[in-house]
Amino acid sequence: MKIHQLDIVAAYLNGFLNEEVFMEKPEILEKILLEIIQRDGKNSVSGTKATKMLQDAQDENKVCLLKRALYGLRQAGRQWHARLDTVIRQLGLIPTNADPCLYSTRRDKTQLIALIYVDDILICSQDEVWIKEFCQGLAREFKVKELGLARYCLSIEINQDEDASSLTQQKYIREILDRFHMKSCNPVSTPGETRVRATDLMEDQTSKEDENSTRPYRELIGALMYLAIATRPDIAYITSYLAQFNHCFTQEQWGAAKRILRYLQGTSNFGLHFRKTNDKMTGYSDAD
Repeated sequence: MKIHQLDIVAAYLNGFLNEEVFMEKPEILEKILLEIIQRDGKNSVSGTKATKMLQDAQDENKVCLLKRALYGLRQAGRQWHARLDTVIRQLGLIPTNADPCLYSTRRDKTQLIALIYVDDILICSQDEVWIKEFCQGLAREFKVKELGLARYCLSIEINQDEDASSLTQQKYIREILDRFHMKSCNPVSTPGETRVRATDLMEDQTSKEDENSTRPYRELIGALMYLAIATRPDIAYITSYLAQFNHCFTQEQWGAAKRILRYLQGTSNFGLHFRKTNDKMTGYSDAD
């Protein structure tokens, strides 16, 4: 099953407004209308419309009525998602119960999956023709840029071959190492100190915040949490634990967070790897 990627150009401009929104006339409007008149002539259809609009634009008592959403409009994001959701449903896909941004449908024994993030869309299926049909369906409604096989999305590198796929974040790791001045740090073999008890990291929590309060602790924990959720479950436990001290951290927690960076320095190529297999997953549950 291959993952393809596409991008919707100027996505927010495709959203329809449910209410009347007025705006001041842009300064460049008159210039654009004059260019249309000069290019097409006054007697052409476009020239006639542009002439009428120019007269209205020169009237100081008139404003513009928006017909589509614009970037910066409060409801622009919502209206874009509503439009995209409508189009995807018309193409036969429905959102899953697990995630409203994950759409799927089936045709015989073949499945088509679409994952959206604002204007980025990942599509995967064993049927390459079906993927093409889906992309063509979107292209009938929007200006679409097809990017082919997915390689990079949301700071995640996607590597695909015939028998396996992998998700890594080597570039993202390099960026956070550089951001927190740990680019040249010495790597360690574990994300947390194995001999340190959890209670050791909780000492002095009753004391007032010291000079460590100026350190970017929360920023670092946030960057690590995205990494842990996306492709690096091996740092999830220690990162989740250190997140408990966001409100009041000391040198012990700061040092433990930097140790995770040292671990990432030596394991930046780690990630999630998926291979073809005929193994079946079996689960058991008790009465609860």
